[in-house]
Formats: sequence, C-alpha cells, structure tokens
Amino acid sequence: MASVSFTVQFVGAPLGPGASQSWVMQSIQENASVAITAIPSNVGGILAVENIQTTRGTDPFGDPTIRRVLCSVRNVGSFTVTRYVVNYSVMIP
Repeated sequence: MASVSFTVQFVGAPLGPGASQSWVMQSIQENASVAITAIPSNVGGILAVENIQTTRGTDPFGDPTIRRVLCSVRNVGSFTVTRYVVNYSVMIP
C-alpha cells in the first residue's frame, strides 16, 4: 500500500472566531483514503475541518478524471488564529 502525504501552510489573513477558509485539493485516485487536519499556530486556537466533499472535475487540458477534495477550515474557538497548518494525507490502496 502506497502512502502520499504533504502539508500546506496558510499564512494569509487571520481567521477570526467563526470565520472559515475554503480548500481544494486535487489529484485523488479512485478508492483512496484521505485524512485532513488543521492545526492552529497559537495556543488556545480551536479549528474544525468541515464540509468534506469529493468531486470530479477537469484539468486545464480537459481531462475529466481529475478528482478533487473540497473542505473548509473554521475557527470554532473564541480567539483569532493568525496562522494555521492544514495536513492532507492520502492512502492509495
């Protein structure tokens, strides 16, 4: 079983309480298992990964086999999160 894993770090505008940021991850193989976590950079920050969906789309060349994972990261705590890391792991059978 092959495992592919990478980390994306968001360093843009702060994520205030109740605010969310949408994410799109591409190139997911059929029957792959996916894990997504979000870790705040500041102590006391609480984040939730929500609305996880998979969809099929096309790449710039019109290939209809590109799969995408869509999700949002929402600040469910009471403090502003100035930066956070999204860990995106894929397990391909």
